[in-house]
Amino acid sequence: MFYQPGKTHHNLPFDPFKACVVPRPIGWISTTSPLTPASPSTQPTHNLAPFSQFTNLSFDPPYVMFSANQTPEGFKKDTVRNVESTAKFVWNLATWDLREKVNASAQQLPFEVDEFEHVGLEKEFSSCLPGDVQNPVPMVRESPVKFECSYHSTLRLPGASVMGGVDLVIGKVEGVHIADWALSKEGKLDIGKTKPIARCGYYDYVVLDKTFEMVIPGGDKAILAGLEGNAEQAQQSMGRPPDEHHRLPVSVYLMLQLPLRASFYIFKSFAQPSLASITKTRAFSPSTPANMKLLYPTSLVLDPAKITGFPTLTLHPYDVKSPTLPSEHHDAEILVTWANSKDNLTYAVKNLKDLKWIQSLAAGPNDVLSAGFDASKVKITTGSGLHDKTVAEHALGLLLNAARRFYEMRDYQLQGKWPGHLGGPQPDREKGTFRTLRDARVTIWGFGNIAKSLTPHLVALGATVKGLARSKGVRDGIEVFGEDSLEDILKETDALVMILPGDASTKHALNRERLGYLPNHAWVVNVGRGTSIDEDALFEALEGEQIGGAALDVFETEPLPEGNKLYGAKNLILSPHAAGGRPQGAEELIVENLRKFLGGQELKNII
Repeated sequence: MFYQPGKTHHNLPFDPFKACVVPRPIGWISTTSPLTPASPSTQPTHNLAPFSQFTNLSFDPPYVMFSANQTPEGFKKDTVRNVESTAKFVWNLATWDLREKVNASAQQLPFEVDEFEHVGLEKEFSSCLPGDVQNPVPMVRESPVKFECSYHSTLRLPGASVMGGVDLVIGKVEGVHIADWALSKEGKLDIGKTKPIARCGYYDYVVLDKTFEMVIPGGDKAILAGLEGNAEQAQQSMGRPPDEHHRLPVSVYLMLQLPLRASFYIFKSFAQPSLASITKTRAFSPSTPANMKLLYPTSLVLDPAKITGFPTLTLHPYDVKSPTLPSEHHDAEILVTWANSKDNLTYAVKNLKDLKWIQSLAAGPNDVLSAGFDASKVKITTGSGLHDKTVAEHALGLLLNAARRFYEMRDYQLQGKWPGHLGGPQPDREKGTFRTLRDARVTIWGFGNIAKSLTPHLVALGATVKGLARSKGVRDGIEVFGEDSLEDILKETDALVMILPGDASTKHALNRERLGYLPNHAWVVNVGRGTSIDEDALFEALEGEQIGGAALDVFETEPLPEGNKLYGAKNLILSPHAAGGRPQGAEELIVENLRKFLGGQELKNII
């Protein structure tokens, strides 16, 4: 037989896929919830659950991985959330003697239920992981082998269904516990004593109690040491001094997992949304300095509980409109900014001498740079991505306003007049007009994440969408043309949506010449940066009826000065930089960059 998953059916009564990869070791993972800074005396919740796929990835140093499909509601599992919040977990060997409790711990239980207590397991605790003094990870005392693991990263794979989405969690093994009775006289881990259980296909399991040995013929010492999993011999064969380690005659690390790969079908669920698409994060190392301060703004509602799980970090709110910052926070190393006053940022430049990283929640860090922060001395990251959906929604609103003439209806209303020419029978998609998005030719200039959020709405309403960018290609199913095609594209445009960044390369990108390429019924919508349009040329085009109209959310000078001629321009919809202003997912971005910052990785959205 032959079938293609997701395309053709196997025509079997049971899905064979998992039964093809057997036996699979069981990832019996224990975690703890993070301590809450607001109430550090509150006891954390302990969690224990078996997982679908688990394996070792390397041995020098040792890394392991488990994967967890998201819940039917589309949420991350409790275990994944705990690992990402506390940066640690423990793997416990699932054995024949513990099989019933392994199975019982797979039940879907509320987050606050402690699976150790629920299934009747005794605890012992990790001792070599970050934050273990205050909040250690529980371990299954009865399990003969345990790995204490520090969190390394998460790789999220999208699924064809809600439950198909999966988080691959990678951890570095920092400590290995092996019961003395589980070792043979030769110093090997004796699976005849431990009797590991593993998953086969369907609802079948296997218990392992026998092994056989094969050595690759002709292999050199380094290769054989690697196959055995003996880090010391591998280092010596490569001319490296051996690390201090277990001192057993033979490494037991790979023996714990070589014949196994295990899986359960039922996992515990949470009530917390997961991050979208694929994300990668990295945790801090145990050498991270203690008592690092992060200042977060009160100018928006942030949930500090979502930024917990970093034992070396303390969180402190601050007033972004105050001309000063409390002196006790002058030693802060991380500053999150949003809608800060100029005086506030200028004070921060002069007084936060230990500052190492600024996370702006704005799409661009112009205010931070204008205040005098030097990006070569302080890491500066933007909030790019936090405003995609709100800006896309606003752009759609401006397009609908322009096409259906809501602005003109409002003008008539204020004059006490009936706009009869806009009601009653109307021509349907009359050539040379922009009166509907259906069949309208919409060009998006600056095809980034906001454009990708906007496009599906336009397509759903029947518009034909093209993109313009520095480089051509196909993005999310939309053909994007290079700027060498700009003239031809503009000539065939009913509505031009501009989402360009504000830098020297885009200043007056839409100038008098390029405005002349547009048909005289075409509308211009700008939700990018005000500097990308030559406002004098735009005013002339509006007054001369060279274009149909314009809807602007951004301007070269903001606020637009009182008395500016644009206030009275024909067919101009003026929006006071209102498209964004509502960062969505700020906590997730802060946490992702915190892990990268503490782990020494390049930060997301760094300038």
